Amino acid sequence: MPDRIPLWMVGVIAGLGAIAVLGLFFYGSYAGVGSA
Repeated sequence: MPDRIPLWMVGVIAGLGAIAVLGLFFYGSYAGVGSA
């Protein structure tokens, strides 16, 4: 993996991705979409 990408940028992208996934998960649970 090239060192052209700053480590902080990778962390920010990973953090935003995790927050987005968790947000969609909790939103789906709250809206009742995930409940069978």
